[in-house]
Order: sequence, then C-alpha cells, then structure tokens
Amino acid sequence: IKEHASSGCSFDASKQVAEAWYGAREDADRPAQGAIVTSKVRELVQQGMQVRASNDLFGDPAPGKEKVLEIKMLRDIAAAEDDIDAAVRATAEARRLLELELPMMVVL
Repeated sequence: IKEHASSGCSFDASKQVAEAWYGAREDADRPAQGAIVTSKVRELVQQGMQVRASNDLFGDPAPGKEKVLEIKMLRDIAAAEDDIDAAVRATAEARRLLELELPMMVVL
C-alpha cells in the first residue's frame, strides 16, 4: 500500500498478519528506512479497521521519502492444501493424457 493512497485495505480478521513493514524501500542511492509494524497492523485488522500507509498510524521512519506499507498474510492451511491437491490432480491428468498421445506420435 503506498503512502497517501486515497484508500487502504480491509482484511478478513480470520487471516493472520505474518509481518508488516512501513517505510521507504531502498534504491540505488540509499538503503531501506523503515520499521516493523506487525503489532499495529494486527491490532487494526482485529478491530475491523481499514489499514493504510500513513505516518499518522506508524510514525515517520523516513522523513521526506515516499513510503509503503507491506503486509504478509498467512494463508489458510486448508485452502493451501486444496490448491496443492488441485495442482497434483492436474499434473496427474496431464501425464495421463501425454501417455495416451505418445504411442500415436511418429518420430522421423
């Protein structure tokens, strides 16, 4: 989320905030300047509040620089397992289809 964005983000409180960082990212001329703000973001999410990149919420770790708020969320384990199962099924089906087609191929 960029600082001064007109809107923020709302998160499902059932998902867990793994890590949150607010600050100015590094570039060729300077290293990153920022702070871990995980506790504050978790608090906002639990209260059902909109989360936005703001010095008012997180202080100003990099005066005069454009800042971003980066949030890493933990994914629901059951949903992740469903995604893995679907990928495994798709891979198995693709292999089965390839095996059906291979005998018909002619190599010159």
